[in-house]
Formats: sequence, structure tokens, C-alpha cells
Amino acid sequence: MAIIRLQSDIERQKRLYYEFDSSDKPLGEGGMGKVYKGRCVDERTGMYKEVAIKFMFSDLPEHAIERARREASIRLRNDNLVEMLGFIETTEKKCDG
Repeated sequence: MAIIRLQSDIERQKRLYYEFDSSDKPLGEGGMGKVYKGRCVDERTGMYKEVAIKFMFSDLPEHAIERARREASIRLRNDNLVEMLGFIETTEKKCDG
């Protein structure tokens, strides 16, 4: 078991973080990245909800990454859409793949 914790400044201010087990098999893989089962944890209460965490491939063109940034900032909520909770950029490699 290799639990990875992800948190940007925005999540830190909200006292939230995301975590997943990098030794688990991905839920799926597409042209832009791999998706893992994870959790969004509220540090104040310890409560969590299950989420999907997508790791975008590092060799994607900048316009694809910029599109993901924009989609994360819109905060759309609709029963027919997946809600994007955040966009965290790292310079470290967090998991193999």
C-alpha cells in the first residue's frame, strides 16, 4: 500500500486533501491520462467522499492542460456531468505509469 496525498494551496485553505493508493490498478486509461479511485478528505471532520483522481500524461500539449485548468475553474454542476473538484499541478512524479 502506497497512499499518496495531494493538496494545493486552495485545498489547504479549505482543509481538504485528496488521497489514493498508487499500488492500486487504475480504474481506466485514456488518451489524456490514467484515473484512480481516491478520496476527498475533510481534515476538520475526518469525513470523506469517494472521488476519481485523474493523472494527466506529462507529454500532453499545453492546450490540453489549459483546457483542463479552465474546466476546473468553471465549477459546473449537472446530473449529466462529472463534477471537477480541482486541478492540482505538480512537478514531482507521484506514481509509476
